[in-house]
Amino acid sequence: MKATLCCLLVALFAVRSAGQDDRMGETVKAQVEILVKATAESQFDKVLAMLHAEVIKDVGGKEKALELMKAAMDTLKSQGLTLKVTEVGKPSLAKAGKSFYAIVPYTTEITGKDSEVVVKTFLVGVSSDDGKTWTFINGNVGEAKLRKFLPELPKEPRLPETKVEKKK
Repeated sequence: MKATLCCLLVALFAVRSAGQDDRMGETVKAQVEILVKATAESQFDKVLAMLHAEVIKDVGGKEKALELMKAAMDTLKSQGLTLKVTEVGKPSLAKAGKSFYAIVPYTTEITGKDSEVVVKTFLVGVSSDDGKTWTFINGNVGEAKLRKFLPELPKEPRLPETKVEKKK
């Protein structure tokens, strides 16, 4: 009887945890979709609000971050290039200390008159309020910098590789 009850409690906890992870995954994915849409539409104030504080600090503060984002988008536009996120993948979640971490893969197409480049990369999300809100760091900064910004970032799940493929 005790063994049956114990197994039932473990099973219920596993189902509850899986459901909790699914909801958290849906929340972080929805926030990534907002972030990438805001980036593509040059809504930089919205982007700034979703960036991790360490990234903003690293580039020299909010004003400098805003300046850099505008300059990057202006450069793309001046070269006739457009940026479009074509897919946001399923987040991988982990907890370390008091924070949750999410690794969220996404695919971006950069197209121009004579070129098309597909970039498969990822964002690392951090939540300190049980997954209700997230701030993000782009994975293309590299693992060393990610771990500098986020010393508690778990080793698992592993960070994916950023891949760049020139289509034409």
